[in-house]
Amino acid sequence: MPPGISLTTMRTGRTIDILRNTLPNFFNTGLITSWDPETGEAYPPRSLSSLQLTSLPTFHLPLHSSPGTKRVPIFSPRIRLAYTPPAPLPHPLPEKLTLEGKPLYFASAVFVRHTMNTLYSDLNVALIKVVISVPQTRNADLKNAPGDDDDTTMLGPAALNKQTANSGYKREKSLYIALRVTGTARVTGSQSQWDVRSTYSFSPFNAQIVLHTVNGIEPAPEKSVYDALYKALRLGTSAPFGEQQALAPCTRGQSSSSMSQVLSPSSS
Repeated sequence: MPPGISLTTMRTGRTIDILRNTLPNFFNTGLITSWDPETGEAYPPRSLSSLQLTSLPTFHLPLHSSPGTKRVPIFSPRIRLAYTPPAPLPHPLPEKLTLEGKPLYFASAVFVRHTMNTLYSDLNVALIKVVISVPQTRNADLKNAPGDDDDTTMLGPAALNKQTANSGYKREKSLYIALRVTGTARVTGSQSQWDVRSTYSFSPFNAQIVLHTVNGIEPAPEKSVYDALYKALRLGTSAPFGEQQALAPCTRGQSSSSMSQVLSPSSS
């Protein structure tokens, strides 16, 4: 490790590097969730190791780490995903989508990837903007993401804001990423585009991502998308959550054709 560089800083930098290099390949590789501290190699979740992975330009993605090597997790066991739609959703859906814990977070990523690959071909993810931020004060605004012309807006994980010591607080970092997703609808052949803006907040103690805030999705998903997600993850029911339910997207009586229309309001 270079002198003067803490382990937390090094791990945060490595995680940021992995996100920047793997998110553009999300629909091919899925979510990358850990890395080998000896080789720097990145890995998908162990439970999803049977998925076929394609090689990335700057990463080799083996399905198993070196013998005796403990992977460094990218996401906290209590990772929280938060998204507030621009318009309130009708009852019984909540006004704000919040998922907490690795099982639900990983399953939601599988749901998005599986559903989009089912409805669209030639999916492409392009990085539009990447900003690394460190808060200047404890009262930094935790809700607003960096604007198009403001690279100095400071963000920190709200879950840790009140409990973080001064030394740890200075190490808090967040990563703002703006993505553009494009694809071709399999049913109609039309082109669709989405702009997705997210902020990843890191723990100042172990560099794991503790909060993934989706700052915006344009065009915003419609109600049927939330219905499908909630049913797939079995949220709001007494039935136990299981991996198989998370892998199969469900809708309230909608066909793939109608669901495709819901997901592609910006089709041209």
